[in-house]
Amino acid sequence: MNILILGTSGVHHTLIAANMLLDRFKGELTTMKGYCDTWLDRSGCPIYVGTDRDGHRVYTLGVGRELKVARKALGSMLELFRDSPHQVVVTEITIQGELWIRMAMLCSHLPWGRRVNELISGRVLRGQLPRIQSQVERLRAQIGLASGEGGNHGALLERVAQ
Repeated sequence: MNILILGTSGVHHTLIAANMLLDRFKGELTTMKGYCDTWLDRSGCPIYVGTDRDGHRVYTLGVGRELKVARKALGSMLELFRDSPHQVVVTEITIQGELWIRMAMLCSHLPWGRRVNELISGRVLRGQLPRIQSQVERLRAQIGLASGEGGNHGALLERVAQ
């Protein structure tokens, strides 16, 4: 199964959620591979984070402010491939303070901008860790259902409630 975690950024809260899902997050933001890497985020491609112990491949994708439009478009596309042998779970992770993170990302191309991005984003994200963790726990429950533990074999699109 492939798990795609959507957010306004693919290298901030979604990356934390992916690492939590993979049981890799130890509380330190700056040691995560790809954290605050806005060049990676701007590529527009899903970012592979890793594979969990059950073989689920976990990706993040930053879609900017149009999160709901992107989720709907991806959901519609996945419906077209309903008979695909590879199951895909698409979810979104949201936090409060995303505007601050977007502003910090704008500084990234300036001298010392990456450090400014890390400082501002870190301050926002540390306060949002409980919210991210609760969304990851709901995602874990959905993955269990989608992989057949609860009989929901046809689920292609899932969403973690905010």
